[in-house]
Amino acid sequence: MSRFRKVPNVPFNVSRSLGLALLCTVVLVGVVGLSISASNAKKQADAKSDSKVFHSAMRTLLTTEGITCTVKDDKEGIKTDQVVSLDLERQHHATSLTTIRQEGTEVTTEALYFPDKEYVKYTTLKIKGDKDTSQLLNRWGEQPIENTNASFYGKTALGGCIVPIAGLSDQEADKLMEGMKKASVFKTDFMKATTSDTSGQDIRAFAVTIKPEPYISYMKQVAKASNLKDLESINKDAFAENQTDASLVFFIDAKNLQLKTIHHQASSRTINFTDYGKAPEVIQPETAVPAEELRRQLRELN
Repeated sequence: MSRFRKVPNVPFNVSRSLGLALLCTVVLVGVVGLSISASNAKKQADAKSDSKVFHSAMRTLLTTEGITCTVKDDKEGIKTDQVVSLDLERQHHATSLTTIRQEGTEVTTEALYFPDKEYVKYTTLKIKGDKDTSQLLNRWGEQPIENTNASFYGKTALGGCIVPIAGLSDQEADKLMEGMKKASVFKTDFMKATTSDTSGQDIRAFAVTIKPEPYISYMKQVAKASNLKDLESINKDAFAENQTDASLVFFIDAKNLQLKTIHHQASSRTINFTDYGKAPEVIQPETAVPAEELRRQLRELN
């Protein structure tokens, strides 16, 4: 008798089924692997594209001839809407339209800013008691700018709209952008950027974190390149000690490479950017009274 047991024949159809199953498993694993690789490659390509969109938009802000920045804020029952337009070619020329609302009171002021003086007028005055304010409306008040190192123009261009705004040369802008990237002034994860179609626009959303120390350092560099002295007296270390990180969302138009909106996550503050390249018309009024005179008359009504 043979020492070896006879192995029964495995039916052909069973053997074939097992072979096909193994083959399918191998193919499936390969397909899944390719899908993951393709997915990762797409994410990396999207992140590279988003990085280009983000940094191009930040650079555009440094080389524009004019821009309008609209700030909306609602804090502790006080609603503020402010529309500011800057002339980046003629520094220290700007306009603003500001409306403040609180408990039945509404005040709207229009202002014109020049290198050595500014003009302001009330266009809306609604105060409690239904008092007659008509004698104060649409009268320009004039006041000198006593400290040109702390001008409205400088405050707006160097942080009033969070991002720096300037009319620099391409060479100056490129140098600043290198420093901005290296210091991660506006830190974001491009792998987590999102895309939405808003009114036919390709809008990319970036969650951005701003740390005080690199932020103020960068702003001081922009100020120096712009020949603005507004931040000279600020010590970056002391500034950083009294500030916390800011979390914001930047919404950027990917086609035009322009920052459209900044939303501050810890508050209801929203900043919109429009009229890129368009400088405001800033014309000095022919007649004006001292601005303090208008303020005195307003105080008397209260």
